[in-house]
Amino acid sequence: MTEQKQASDLRRAFTEDGAWKTHVGGQALLEGVMMRGRYNWSAAVRTPNGDIYTEEHDLISGKDKHAWMRVPVIRGCVAFFESLVLGYKALDVAAERAYDADGYTFFNMHEKAEDIRKAEEKAARKAARKGKTKGEGAADAPSSAQTVLSSHGQSTGLSGSCGTRREGAPAPLPLAVAAIVLLTCAVAVRAVGGAAVAFPWKVGAGAAFAMTACVFAGKALGGFVCDRLGPARTAWISIPVAAVCIAFFAASMPLSLVGQFALNLTMPVTLWLLYRLMPEDPAFAFGLAASALWPGTIAGLLLTLTGPALWACVVVSFIFGLVAILYGANRLPKEEGGKRG
Repeated sequence: MTEQKQASDLRRAFTEDGAWKTHVGGQALLEGVMMRGRYNWSAAVRTPNGDIYTEEHDLISGKDKHAWMRVPVIRGCVAFFESLVLGYKALDVAAERAYDADGYTFFNMHEKAEDIRKAEEKAARKAARKGKTKGEGAADAPSSAQTVLSSHGQSTGLSGSCGTRREGAPAPLPLAVAAIVLLTCAVAVRAVGGAAVAFPWKVGAGAAFAMTACVFAGKALGGFVCDRLGPARTAWISIPVAAVCIAFFAASMPLSLVGQFALNLTMPVTLWLLYRLMPEDPAFAFGLAASALWPGTIAGLLLTLTGPALWACVVVSFIFGLVAILYGANRLPKEEGGKRG
């Protein structure tokens, strides 16, 4: 990068464009914020011990390297994809830094102390029932709950805690939060792309039955393929095929059916990923995906796009689904030993 590009966006806003214009934006993160300019971006996150962690990176757009990415419609798709990747990259940074090993942030350390206190009381009652008592002087020793709060510079009072935790629930998976949100949105966005296309051959009971059969076969075999190949490989195989067949060959019945079959292979993959990311709430994971499906389908049916606009809508929505599955597969907890594929 040139020396001019390495200068801060704020300084260039005053020296080049005048004080009325800048190129700075951003988004909220878990316990922090991300800010981006034209040539760099940075994230600031409050760590569990109260410090502020900062991270800065250069930002190079594909539009600066390739002229064809600046063509109208294409440049919008590129900007959308780049913003999506950057946003979840920043969320990933925040998720890794904002939580401690037990899944608590700086602002809910009181809840961690409360959970530890309850566990100690339970252990003490159990020991008392067995006739075991603490030795002399043990009562004067600070409890683990007090140690947790003092190590994070907070008082031992339990008032003023932020956030909620279900008693007895395991610590959340910080790295899975962004993946869960992205996968849920991908179900709706993918449904928009699939429902926006009108198939001219879909007339009569025979065509409707063929379409239903392909949808059913895709959903039924998607889980089998995912078990054998893993979610990432299944997505790489099915989504590009679905995007090409549905976007560009909607008038062809055989190719459209192939596209529908390939598209529906990904639904079990999405459900499986949500389940693995929320193993303690499998019913909620399924309901989350199902609740996002119908709004996307209705929105797609209401669209009246044709030509390049329709092609772009289908391709972008399916690429969004591909990115979501790849990101979700990469966020699977390593200890589960799942096949990321």
